[in-house]
Amino acid sequence: MDLKEKMNLLRINFSELTFTFAEAKSLWGQNDSTTTWSLWKMTKQGDINRLGKGIYTLAKRLPDYKPKISKVSVEAISILNSNKIEHFLSGFDVINDLVVDKPEFYPSMVFVRPGKLEETKKCLWDADAKLVVIAEDDVKEYYKFKDQPAFKFRKLILLMETNEMDFQTDGIALPEKAFVDLYYEVTKREYPYKLKKLASTYRNMKNKIKLDPVKMIRIASRRNLQYDIRRILEYELVNKKTDEFVEFLKISK
Repeated sequence: MDLKEKMNLLRINFSELTFTFAEAKSLWGQNDSTTTWSLWKMTKQGDINRLGKGIYTLAKRLPDYKPKISKVSVEAISILNSNKIEHFLSGFDVINDLVVDKPEFYPSMVFVRPGKLEETKKCLWDADAKLVVIAEDDVKEYYKFKDQPAFKFRKLILLMETNEMDFQTDGIALPEKAFVDLYYEVTKREYPYKLKKLASTYRNMKNKIKLDPVKMIRIASRRNLQYDIRRILEYELVNKKTDEFVEFLKISK
C-alpha cells in the first residue's frame, strides 16, 4: 500500500475527525515502524497535521486558492505586461487572505530580471506619476520610515532583482515563494512585521493550503535561507531534548 492509498483511507474514515497513531496503524494493517514513517512523511508533505503526541488530523485545503491582489499591484502588473517586462508579484499580496493581522498599508513586492530596475521604474512612473517605486538598495531605509506621512496612503512598490523566475505562474509567485520572500524581508531586512504574527501566518498557510516542503527548501536555498526554512518545516518533528541541546551549545560558545 503506497502513501496515496493510505491517504485515501484516512480521507474516507477521518474526513472531519482527528485520528490516533493506533487508528492509522489498524486502518493500514501495518507495524509500528512503517506507520511511524508514513505519518512522518504525510506530515512533512503537508497532507496531515500533528496536533499532539500520536494525534493527527487531515490538513484543510483551499483547493482553488487565488490571491486577492491589491489595486496597486493590479495596476503595476498591467503596466509591466503592456511593456513586456518579465516580472512577478510576491509577499503579502500573494497570501493576502492567509496573513494574520496584515498591515493596513503595505507595499507591493515586485521582482524583475537583473539590469531591469531603471527601465521598470521609468515604465511605472511614466504610466502613473503617483506610484512611489522603491528600488532594492533603498528598501531597508524605507522600512525605517514607513510610518511617516510621506509614505502613508501612497501607491508603494518595492522593486527587487532576481534571476529566479521558476517559482511563479502568470506573474504571481507560488505561496511557498511568497512566504520565503516575506520571511526574508522580516528577518534579514527588518520589515516591521512581528515574528509572532509571521509564525501565525505560516501556521495558517499550513492548515489551509498544501505547501510543498521540498519546493519551499529549494526556494529558500536560492536566498540562503535553507537552514531556517528546514527548521521551520520540521519543528513539530524535532525532539524537545534536541532544542535543549542546541540551547546548551549556544551557551557554551
